[in-house]
Amino acid sequence: MSSHQIQITVNAVDNASKVIRKLTNSTSNLSSKFSSLGKVAQIAGGILVGAGVLGAFQKLRNEIDDTVKTFAEFEYQMKLVKNIMGLTSEEYSEMTEKVKKLAAETIYSARDLSNALTDIARTGIKGDQALAVLENAAKASQAAGEDLNNVLNVAISIVKTYGLSVEETSSVMDKLLNSALNAKTTVTDLGTALSYVAPVAKQVGWSLDELLSALALLQDRGMEASKAGTYLRQALMKLTNPTKKALEELKKFHIELYKVTEIKEKDIGQVVDEIPVSYTHLTLPTN
Repeated sequence: MSSHQIQITVNAVDNASKVIRKLTNSTSNLSSKFSSLGKVAQIAGGILVGAGVLGAFQKLRNEIDDTVKTFAEFEYQMKLVKNIMGLTSEEYSEMTEKVKKLAAETIYSARDLSNALTDIARTGIKGDQALAVLENAAKASQAAGEDLNNVLNVAISIVKTYGLSVEETSSVMDKLLNSALNAKTTVTDLGTALSYVAPVAKQVGWSLDELLSALALLQDRGMEASKAGTYLRQALMKLTNPTKKALEELKKFHIELYKVTEIKEKDIGQVVDEIPVSYTHLTLPTN
């Protein structure tokens, strides 16, 4: 091999070595970077896991806070019931346990039931009678799929309007529930209608059963609750003391006019049944 060839070979090896060293250095740098990235990822993963744990603890804390708040509200309401009813410590403990038991048997929380029991206590109902009303209200509301306080308030309002004894509250709720389940209406809607017409209906001598029957008939015919109550109120007022204009309007629809004594003797459901369906869709005046 000539000296010229040897020189070429040495130069080639040197050049190759430079390339290899460069590649080696690049690979080392890359490995170092990947190692750093791995550490960063490890730290980030730890942060994410830590954040997840903190989030879980925060959620648990919120739930505990809600539970404590709910229990505090329940305890406050029950103590309010104790003061209103004048319960002894023993009676208070027994009633508290019975409310908790009812909560376990229905869809309503102990807090919801204690709020309702407070409303019952304010009407003057006490002791076991109050618990019986609460139980009937809870079961009636659950069966009808309605708000507990709405059902209870409607029943209490009727008791006051008709001058019934507070002990009849449970019976009133049963009647409301039966009317709602057997017609295209709800206890809440019946309450709305009754707020318009109940005082006048009581004045002319119609019973609660007859009044509920009439409202159910009107709502089955498609009349809204407020219009049904307004219509019956105005009809009763005009029938008991009709003006000349009212008489003319009634004749247009072939509605029979009754004296007060006849109204008291006639089934309100029968009266409503004699009214043409078209009349129930009229826009009623406000006075």
